[in-house]
Amino acid sequence: MNDASHLTLLAADDQHHAPGLVRAYHAAPGKAPEPLAPRDIEAALALPDGWVWLHVDLVDRRAHSWVSHACALPASAHAILEGHEDSLVLAHENGVVHGISADLHGEIAHQSTTIGRLHFAVSERLLVTGRRHPLAAVEEVHTALAAGLRPATAFELFETLVRLFARPPACGSPRQRSGWMQSRIIS
Repeated sequence: MNDASHLTLLAADDQHHAPGLVRAYHAAPGKAPEPLAPRDIEAALALPDGWVWLHVDLVDRRAHSWVSHACALPASAHAILEGHEDSLVLAHENGVVHGISADLHGEIAHQSTTIGRLHFAVSERLLVTGRRHPLAAVEEVHTALAAGLRPATAFELFETLVRLFARPPACGSPRQRSGWMQSRIIS
């Protein structure tokens, strides 16, 4: 990740509403995903349509409590999102797929060779992801959303992340991989 201009940081007054939140998106049916302010997350989660993506920093211990309060997920999914476990795992309970996947750390100055973990829980309308270090695939999906990627469901959004985890290692620059990923999703 050589270009940090696409990174959005939460305003200082928004951070206390959602401890550990790195970014959030909401997409209404047929509309482009939009960044979601922490104060609007509860309302977005209550909507009957569309999807929400919440991406949290697991280093912030307050994030676990906030996610548990904000998101109706099975206890086993909440346990994964606590970030205490690092073994790769995949499970399903009550319509929620949850687990831990591996990806390369997202480095601004160069492509990383350090492997990190993405903790996740996903249902049709909600994707909650957590990490301890920035991850390349998450940053690439963030860039793709800004460039017009329109997943119809949270599962489609998660599929995009998984495709990037499984990308060929010598696929070029992050910008080239983003284009590769977008072409795969559109086809």
